[in-house]
Amino acid sequence: MGSLTPADVKRWDLHAIHTVFEAANGRANTLQRLGESLQQAHNVLAGWQGESGDAFRADVGKVRRDIEADGTESKQVAAAVSRAEADVSACKRELDDVEQAAHAAR
Repeated sequence: MGSLTPADVKRWDLHAIHTVFEAANGRANTLQRLGESLQQAHNVLAGWQGESGDAFRADVGKVRRDIEADGTESKQVAAAVSRAEADVSACKRELDDVEQAAHAAR
């Protein structure tokens, strides 16, 4: 990786970073609701007996675990992007401060 220049920092797009955060956070929330809905279906059909009931519970359990894993991953992505957004914002503010100080010193 080469040197970071002021022009590089100026090109960083906070809006694009925030859009990624919103997408990851929205996905995590959607998966949370989906998992809760599956649990409700599981609870409603808990009395379902026999082979088909056992198969249903096994399948719902697997799907629920997969959804929870995906939701956890999305939350982690959202948290990482949120930290990156804060770091990029801080860098852009610091660059602005340096440029303003340099301009004032002229």
